Amino acid sequence: MRLLLVFIIGILSQKFAWAGSNAKLLEKIEQLERRLLEQESLKTELQLLRDEVEALKAENEDFYLEDEAVKSTTGGLTFGGYVDVEYIHRNERGVSRPSEFDQHRFIFDVAADLGPKMKFVSELEFEHAANEIAMEQAYLDYAVGQDLGLRVGSILVPIGRMNELHDSPLRELTERPRVNRLIVPTTWFDIGAGIHGEIGSEDFPVAYEMYFMNGLQDGANANQTGTLLDAGSGFRSLRKKGEGGSEQTHNKALTGRFGLSLNSQTSLGLSFYRADVGAFTNAGLVQGKRVFQMQAVDWERQLSQRLEWIGEYIRGDVDRNVATGTAGYDFSGWYSQFNYILDSEEKYRAVLRWGATDTAENITNGGDVKEKVLGISYRPNSNAVFRIEYHWEDELNAAGVALDNNGFVLGAATYF
Repeated sequence: MRLLLVFIIGILSQKFAWAGSNAKLLEKIEQLERRLLEQESLKTELQLLRDEVEALKAENEDFYLEDEAVKSTTGGLTFGGYVDVEYIHRNERGVSRPSEFDQHRFIFDVAADLGPKMKFVSELEFEHAANEIAMEQAYLDYAVGQDLGLRVGSILVPIGRMNELHDSPLRELTERPRVNRLIVPTTWFDIGAGIHGEIGSEDFPVAYEMYFMNGLQDGANANQTGTLLDAGSGFRSLRKKGEGGSEQTHNKALTGRFGLSLNSQTSLGLSFYRADVGAFTNAGLVQGKRVFQMQAVDWERQLSQRLEWIGEYIRGDVDRNVATGTAGYDFSGWYSQFNYILDSEEKYRAVLRWGATDTAENITNGGDVKEKVLGISYRPNSNAVFRIEYHWEDELNAAGVALDNNGFVLGAATYF
């Protein structure tokens, strides 16, 4: 009897436990059902919103075009560009000059696809708060084949590395190397036509460009006491920037570049430029030919996960001026730069650059420059950069005395 009573009590206790568990399970099921109903309601509201958006698009279809691009009469347009601003506090040939802010560049890019084989690319530059305006690029590309394209218009001269990769947000230092101002007059562009593409294999691709262009032109200096090239102080003043009617010789410049990818860490560029710049008299009259040519090698090497090495070496010569009897001369310049990533997020970099130029190896003048630069860059995102740097720079005068251009430069730049 006692055993039977224990058995009955055990069954009743299990029944009451199951009843309690069932109540909890029922409560959970009800909660899940309520959540599902709420989700269904949200789905319904979301679909209604989507329907409203589609209805608005249908009513305003002119503003909602394919690929979200603005449409012209020929195809999709894309807009972009970049802007930079600088603060400069440097000596000038041994003399302290006032510090200044400079809205150095505002660049506006417009490009368009003109069909399956054609595209248009342009770059309009406003410099120094729009005091200088230039159409740096405005060309048509036509794809003849997979590895060959035709290009015509205002084109960057493909000499060296910096001239083609000259965008301010790409650089870790604000000021360009001296060799890219005195010898390669970056940004260097002119009107011409030529071919571009890629050859080689998948393991060893070779990108190439080759153009005939309007070339550099010599001419009399402001005082008509000599020509620009005879001074041997650099070639920046010889640029014509696509100016119409500037050609005074029939021979066009020939220029080209071959870009080699040696491996995943190393790329190498080989480039050249050759032009008849004209043998000018002191009065500015052309009296024959005068050949100007340069060759360049540039490189980019990833030395480690954090350390990058880039640089250029450029060498060339100028023929004798048969109009004035001034001897020809050789010139050369180079820079070497190391960029080191300082943090795990790759936002900060320490930068060290040094280099030298000699714009005429048998003439002592302001084209003889040695520079060292130490800087820090900060990239809050992939489009923008803030930079601070100090320059140690010596420039020779005609007597061979070194005059310093030392000082600080701060800069900020961003794509938009």
